Amino acid sequence: MNPHRLTTTATSYDPRYSSPASHDDTSAYYMVAVVVSLSFLCLLLNACHCLHLNKEAQEAEAAAGLHPAVPPSSGGGGDDTAVGPRQQQQQPPAPAPAARLTVEEMALRSTDEPVVVCTYWKAEGWAEATCAVCLAELDDGVAVRVLPVCMHYFHAACVAEWLLAHQTCPLCRAPLDPPGVAGAPA
Repeated sequence: MNPHRLTTTATSYDPRYSSPASHDDTSAYYMVAVVVSLSFLCLLLNACHCLHLNKEAQEAEAAAGLHPAVPPSSGGGGDDTAVGPRQQQQQPPAPAPAARLTVEEMALRSTDEPVVVCTYWKAEGWAEATCAVCLAELDDGVAVRVLPVCMHYFHAACVAEWLLAHQTCPLCRAPLDPPGVAGAPA
C-alpha cells in the first residue's frame, strides 16, 4: 500500500461532516427571514388599523353633521366627483332630514362657538378615558366631540346620537341651551 494514497483519501471532502458554522449560518438566515416577515406583518396590520380608525373618524364627523360624507376618490386621476354604485352602498345611511336638523340645531343652540371635534390622545393627559355614552374606552386617534358648555368629551358619533334625544350633557346633565333660549321649543 502506498502511504500517499491513504493520506489523500483521509483529507478528501465529505459533506456529511460539514462544519457546525454552516448550520449556524442557515439558522441565522431563517431567523432573519422570520423577523423580517413578522415585521412586515406588523406594519401591514398597523396600516389596516390606521385606515380603520380614519374611516371611523370620517363616519363620526359625518354623523355629527360636521362634514358631508365624501366618497373616497378613485385614485385614477379622472373625475373624482362621480360616485359609483359600490361607493354609494359603502356609505352609512343618511339620517332622516328631521334628525339632521335636530343635530344642527343643537350644535347652534348649545353655544355661539362652533362644534369642537378633536383627536383623542391618552398621552396628552385627557382627564377621561371612557366615553360616558357607550362606556367604551377612548382609543388613541379616535375623533371625540367636546361640549363647550361643560367641556366634557365623548365619541363624536355617540354624542351625536345622544343629542338626537336629549338636550343635556350625557355626563353632568348640564343643559346645552344657552340662557336666553331655555324656554324655546325644540
